[in-house]
Amino acid sequence: AVVSTQSTGGDAIMVAPVTEAAAKSVRVYFPGAGEIWYDGEDRTVFRGSDAGAGWVEVPVTMEGIPHFVRGGSVVVRHLNSANSTTDIHEKGDYILEVYLAKNGAAAGLLFSDDGVTDHTITQDMYLTVNFNASRSRVTSEVKLLYPGYDNLNILREIVVSGLESAPSTVQIDDSGEDWPNRSYENGILRVTDLELRMQKAFCVSYES
Repeated sequence: AVVSTQSTGGDAIMVAPVTEAAAKSVRVYFPGAGEIWYDGEDRTVFRGSDAGAGWVEVPVTMEGIPHFVRGGSVVVRHLNSANSTTDIHEKGDYILEVYLAKNGAAAGLLFSDDGVTDHTITQDMYLTVNFNASRSRVTSEVKLLYPGYDNLNILREIVVSGLESAPSTVQIDDSGEDWPNRSYENGILRVTDLELRMQKAFCVSYES
């Protein structure tokens, strides 16, 4: 059956807007038997179903539009507001949000250019970053196609949802030093106060 009250943005994000006045909840269908979906705000976990049992009444408030992220996704989000693509390029610090799937893996992609030049894809003038995550680490693989142009974006925070236990150590780029700026609660690890350049590959490991 067609679900007309919600929509997806790519493979990762699903939006279920409130369409009734004064509603206290919204009915959401979570597709995919055995798949994990996370509330985009508080990261509550929902389970998908192919047989109609995936309908859930989700409480809503006036604070935002209900949205959900499919397990297995890595989402890159800006920490700063900006008025133009140039501003985003120069001031666009990031937070990396990892939503682990049932198998403990997640992946995502960032595309970035200078915000000014036309036809950057056909001219091979851009930066791509592939992110891969597991229950023990997050890594990036960088492809920079405009050498000499300095990408100023900084990754400030990583949030990993879906862990089974609190990590005993967190290391940045296998430094051997335990990163102190972190917190863990209800399966969610937050690693903060980072200064990782997006145009340089990194590895953040977290061992239980």
